[in-house]
Amino acid sequence: MDRFVVALANWWGNQFLKKICTPLAMALFISGTALAILEVVRRYVFGVSFVWQQDFVVAAVLTGTCVYFAVTEWGHAHIAVTFIREMVELPKYTTPRRVRITQLMQATADVITTLFLTLLIIWGLPMISQYKALGIKMPSQSFPFWPFWVFFMIGLIMYAVTGLIHAYLGFRGIAPPISPEDEL
Repeated sequence: MDRFVVALANWWGNQFLKKICTPLAMALFISGTALAILEVVRRYVFGVSFVWQQDFVVAAVLTGTCVYFAVTEWGHAHIAVTFIREMVELPKYTTPRRVRITQLMQATADVITTLFLTLLIIWGLPMISQYKALGIKMPSQSFPFWPFWVFFMIGLIMYAVTGLIHAYLGFRGIAPPISPEDEL
């Protein structure tokens, strides 16, 4: 089972998240930002504006953020409170037992995060069909709102999968695989 999870983790982190999700999120960030800059020029230089641009910019940037959740979680690049871990792993007093304690603490935090995300997903999935059935649109009335919920739920699901993989590896004492580029 360990080999399977390590292989899955390697594919998830180094192929799927790094090579698919990261470029997709960056494209969404850049397209939203580029449209916002274009709109500033159009509005203040030419005096015209797209009615739908603000909704598209907000949706693109938020969708990119949702897709990027799992990428930041994979690299533990998210905002975290590390005081307890740093106190347990003081360089002067670091032992294998203390390192293992911090691995177990991190794995427990990953389980709690995954449970919370699961509750959000259970709550959010019906929202997609509800928004679609009710025909709820963004403020400009140019776009339906439900596609944003789809991407948000996909982002939360990827985040939860990342948390599960980290929790399993942490409880087993296995370090998450790093990509060959990161080893250099």
